[in-house]
Amino acid sequence: MRRRGVRKRSREDGKVAEPSPAPFRGMAWLALLAAALLAFSVVTAAGCGGEADAAEWLRMCGQAVSDYAAAGGYLRFQQESRNALRTAQASLESWMRVEGEIILPEREKYEYREELTSPSQPEKPAVSAFSYLTVDGGKTAYVAGETISAQLGLTGWVHYTPPQGQSRFFDYLKIVERITGMGGSAEWLGYEEIRGVRCGYLSLRVSGREIMDLRLQEDPTLAEKYPELAEQEFTGEILVRLWIAAESRLPVRVVMESSAGEGEEVTSGRVEILFSGYHEEPPSPIEAPGAFIEAG
Repeated sequence: MRRRGVRKRSREDGKVAEPSPAPFRGMAWLALLAAALLAFSVVTAAGCGGEADAAEWLRMCGQAVSDYAAAGGYLRFQQESRNALRTAQASLESWMRVEGEIILPEREKYEYREELTSPSQPEKPAVSAFSYLTVDGGKTAYVAGETISAQLGLTGWVHYTPPQGQSRFFDYLKIVERITGMGGSAEWLGYEEIRGVRCGYLSLRVSGREIMDLRLQEDPTLAEKYPELAEQEFTGEILVRLWIAAESRLPVRVVMESSAGEGEEVTSGRVEILFSGYHEEPPSPIEAPGAFIEAG
């Protein structure tokens, strides 16, 4: 059953308010750092070291993921991020966790939780939490949860079309494509076991400025939202560490770490993504909810 035509209008301009599960818009520096870390895969694919060719591992990983997606493969993912801004006056910290499932190439669902800690209320972080589901690669999405209810005054699943540059789709294929298909340098670090899987271990480095330039190319609206993107000199560097399954050549773990700034204003961040469940059957289909409300 679909309930249509239910809308929440803005008092300022009367326009339909779309769900926007990102309440911390004023956190420009933390938002910039998060954007940089989540665009980490601008780096990659050349170079070698140790006993194996890092570039060849990356190439094989890209091909393995392409083949897996073509077969409609299933996987689970967990992403956890921590970002911090420290100045002479105060410090701000954000923590985010996403855990979900994907049926390639376009079906996905996950649970999202974000907390922001500020000096004014260090014991009471601001919390954003919601459920997300898409069956068309994020072109449209279904969201539900307390954050959505508070924003729109609605309960249950809400179906909406994200504005440009604001998709919440976890784009597994794009992440891997970037890692395995662009120029840069990669270093082979040997073999490690991750949750029982023998993996090839590689590291990559890229400048923060290079990643910000890529983000501006992909989403020009960021320049309007955050003028600092075009003006700030990003002197920091992002370190990317990647673990690729030795047998399947599918990615198992990614860790990204960054710090930028100096003197009285310093930002730092860390993102870790774990992939599992390859070659398993989905426990249940990922389908549109039976009942939902149209946002507009």
